[in-house]
Amino acid sequence: MSAQNEYRLWQTTSLTLLRMSIGWHCLHEGIVKIIKVGGWSGYGYMANASGPFAPIFRSMAENPAFLAFSDASVKYLLTICGALLLVGLFTRVSAVLMIGLIAMFYLANPPMGEYSALGMMQPGSEGTYLWVNKNLIEIFALWVVLAFENGRMPGLDVYTRQWLNKIMGKSA
Repeated sequence: MSAQNEYRLWQTTSLTLLRMSIGWHCLHEGIVKIIKVGGWSGYGYMANASGPFAPIFRSMAENPAFLAFSDASVKYLLTICGALLLVGLFTRVSAVLMIGLIAMFYLANPPMGEYSALGMMQPGSEGTYLWVNKNLIEIFALWVVLAFENGRMPGLDVYTRQWLNKIMGKSA
């Protein structure tokens, strides 16, 4: 039985919209970073890391070679994986890569600083967070996309699997 037949239409549609929304978010974030006038860098984010791994992120920010690699990785992973999630192609690989990347964002600046613990707004944030913020929620949402093989629903992974099965001599 295919993934499309296992769920009701509203469930499949909901999971597909979740995947596509995350894909659009990542794609847009990547494109904005690529075309930003004057260039974009994660230096400020890493240099101002506040979590338990802050010393590691700060040292990464001070290493020019690592910073250049990190900046390129963030821009292009967001763009490529976002586009792939949007169309449902290589969904599982893209979801795993995005979980890893967003987990790094979360670990660099987890919402557990002194302002958040007091229930006060953290500087530069849009709300008051303690442990759970939009990065953690997006990680869990990607986990759902990964768990339900969402690219096999309405997505290009259906055709990729059919093509691979055809060239390998397997029945779909």
